[in-house]
Amino acid sequence: MPHTVPARREKSNGHHNENGAGGPVPYRLVEEIVARSVAGSWRQAKLEWDLAHVFVTEPDSPGICTCGHYPIREHCVIRNRKSGNKAVVGNWCVKRFLGLPSGPLFQAFKRIMKDGGAALNQAAVEYAYGQGWINDRQREFYLDTIRPFYRLKGLSPKQRAWRVEINEKVLAHAAPGWGVRHA
Repeated sequence: MPHTVPARREKSNGHHNENGAGGPVPYRLVEEIVARSVAGSWRQAKLEWDLAHVFVTEPDSPGICTCGHYPIREHCVIRNRKSGNKAVVGNWCVKRFLGLPSGPLFQAFKRIMKDGGAALNQAAVEYAYGQGWINDRQREFYLDTIRPFYRLKGLSPKQRAWRVEINEKVLAHAAPGWGVRHA
């Protein structure tokens, strides 16, 4: 009778590999998200969550992700549709494990933090509007002026000033204390 050796378990480094695509998920993130969900499994629990709010912190005041990673500067507040619970998760965990669309928002916020006259992308404009940070008129102006025509032609000085004003409003919520730099 041949001698069989039990299969060797790979070292997990504190990660759980139940999520399918996207790689291993930190145990703590799985435990916290499932505990705050109605569903009892990771696969079902992660489907209950939506992106509620995003914000960027200054380098000297980073936060901590629900998975335990520190430091994080790109924070995503996620809300469970069924339980009403919330969690603060880093942008990396939100994108990689929960599949929520935070990446384009942070890209746009970083762009206007560096240059106050730069344009937000459509996702960031719609997000800011949905959060109540900008009004109907500001949304329409922004969506009109991110079209290719304006990228080639450029904005008038008055349009640029209004864009900077809108960007400052957005950053007051998305990156409190940062403001925009005027290039």
